[in-house]
Amino acid sequence: MGFDPPLSVNEVEAAFKDTFHGVQAIQVGGQGAVFKAFGNGAPGLAVALKVYHPDQVEERSAREVKALRMIRGDTIVRLNSSGTVAIRGEKCPYVATTFVEGDVLSSRIAQGALDVSSTARVGRDIAMAIDLMWGARIVHRDIKPSNIVLATNGRAVLIDLGLAKHLSLSPLTTTGRTWGTEGYLSPEQARTPKQLSCRSDIFALGIVLQECIAGHHPTARRQLPLPDGGLATAKVKGGLPPTLVDLLDAMVRKRSHTRPMPQAVVDALLPFIGA
Repeated sequence: MGFDPPLSVNEVEAAFKDTFHGVQAIQVGGQGAVFKAFGNGAPGLAVALKVYHPDQVEERSAREVKALRMIRGDTIVRLNSSGTVAIRGEKCPYVATTFVEGDVLSSRIAQGALDVSSTARVGRDIAMAIDLMWGARIVHRDIKPSNIVLATNGRAVLIDLGLAKHLSLSPLTTTGRTWGTEGYLSPEQARTPKQLSCRSDIFALGIVLQECIAGHHPTARRQLPLPDGGLATAKVKGGLPPTLVDLLDAMVRKRSHTRPMPQAVVDALLPFIGA
């Protein structure tokens, strides 16, 4: 259960007065509230400050921090700092990551479909991020346009590892709950299995790329049409290069073992970049 009423900028400023200033509200999510702020010790350095709701499992924020410390790359958000802070008499974990300047992909898609080259760049960069995470046996579990930022340097950057699953660690919740966002869940993730793999994230990325190239979500963000895999790309958008259609179709196949690995996705998308 979140803060009621929602956290105000003044409350966050007061709680972090020795650490951050210039706080601006960004969004409120299921796990906590996110703000943009600036570090007191490094003028001009902006961070995305996530303050977890006090009822969240503290180990979840600890695992987000662990994932961010293990993974470094140009296409995945970087850890700035973490800890706990007292707000309204509650102990709240927080995670601060470097603020990625640019447009959130969901906002960009709302303006219209991306061209093939731009879509391929998004796919390449996020597949690289998935590959980095899988090297640490971590599955993101929530790849969607609102968790991807089109940075001003031209790269797509994956953010928010709050739902990341560490395959080497025991589950935080009981079996039966599905984590992630409907409309992007692979068939196996929707069934809440104990084990997922990077190919579950590849499925979600395939849906995201269909959304990019069409300018709208292929199933209107409904999960119900996806138990047997994603829609055929040719039905989502016509006139695409056949090899791109084949790749996207492979990424959203029903059976996870038949989907390409992240590096294979990167390699397959390279010819379309700059086309």
